[in-house]
Amino acid sequence: IKTPITLSIIGCVVNGPGEASMTDVGITGGRNGNNMLYLSGIQKEKILTDDMINRVINEVEKKALELEKNLFISLRAISLIICLSLSARNP
Repeated sequence: IKTPITLSIIGCVVNGPGEASMTDVGITGGRNGNNMLYLSGIQKEKILTDDMINRVINEVEKKALELEKNLFISLRAISLIICLSLSARNP
């Protein structure tokens, strides 16, 4: 993955939610093997400790693809605006 992405994995249930709310993908620790998953800063669901590594990898890969897609769309929109601007100047 070459796309910049923010990730937090914090075992503390007190400070973890604040940190996770500022990341693309976040995990906070919990009792009895229950951890909370945050996506784009929003609390989503509990995940078990045994599933945590695979789930984090999966979510990071999905988020990276989403960010890459959004970047591509943004670049195409900028290119279109530039072309329209240049054609308006030179009819």
